[in-house]
Amino acid sequence: LACELRIDILQQSERLDQVPLSGDVGVDTGLNLRGVHGHHLPSTRAGQHLARGVVQHKNGAVFHMACLQLAQLLLQGLALSCAGAAPALAAQAIQASESDGRRALKPRPLVFPADHGSHNESRTEWWYLTGWLRDEAQRLYGFQVTFFRSRVDPAQGLRSRLAARQLLFAHAALTDVAAQAHWHDQALVRWNGEPAELPEQAHAAATDTDVRLRGWSLQRQSGTGAYRTQVRARDFALTLEATPTQALLLQGDRGWSRKGPQPEQASHYYSQPQLRVSGQLQRSGRSLPVQGLAWLDHEWSEALLHPEAVGWDWIGMNLDDGASLTAFQLRRADGSALW
Repeated sequence: LACELRIDILQQSERLDQVPLSGDVGVDTGLNLRGVHGHHLPSTRAGQHLARGVVQHKNGAVFHMACLQLAQLLLQGLALSCAGAAPALAAQAIQASESDGRRALKPRPLVFPADHGSHNESRTEWWYLTGWLRDEAQRLYGFQVTFFRSRVDPAQGLRSRLAARQLLFAHAALTDVAAQAHWHDQALVRWNGEPAELPEQAHAAATDTDVRLRGWSLQRQSGTGAYRTQVRARDFALTLEATPTQALLLQGDRGWSRKGPQPEQASHYYSQPQLRVSGQLQRSGRSLPVQGLAWLDHEWSEALLHPEAVGWDWIGMNLDDGASLTAFQLRRADGSALW
């Protein structure tokens, strides 16, 4: 239901004849949780990444996370019922939820490769890959592949393997700049949070980046540090390898990124800029070799946005000289910067 709601919203707002395709930067609009409840629902273009040249732009993650939170609410009852929970066990789950709500992330040194992996104890997490591609005819495409994980608090205390302790969600988008065409798709699964017994099972590994669901995947190769992603979307398919060309970038204070005026409004956050990309793009029955440049973000947090924040703006730039730059702000309803 959450997926269908999100698709309906995007179908009403993602009209290419309403989106300026001027060439350098595509824009999407963030949305906080209040949009799910029906007030302050701006036009959204989540995943609209044109990313010409060296610029990638995103700020729809709040909108994605709003849908995840809505999906949590819809699936909480399913998590309890599938586990055959008795009233006492349901009460235990609620107590665990209240305890989890009092958690707070604290600054700490990031440790790799473990921090490339999933942090199931945190509320929300995402791996966000954006970039541009060119085929052999030099036709330009923008792409975005994102994997999300969201903790389902009421199911944390349940002992059944059927308990949906986590949601895994993926979103992918492709833009053909010359054709002014844009496609997107998504996948959502419930996950008990346990290691997968079979490679094709949905999971998010804790030891390194390895997230899989419904045939979509993002994996980091321990030897080279390259990221391999595979997406089988409704209107296109991507098989890409993104190889680092420089050290990763620790955002904020050595990977501790403040997201508001209150200390608990923060995340662990690092980036992999200047990723060299190669692989295959499939569209309309054709398979095209492609090459390009990309940027990967990995971020996890326990806190929601500040109550005054209605969304955010974010931009990551791969500069021609090999440097990189990130800028972001959180917005109030009047457009002023909260942080």
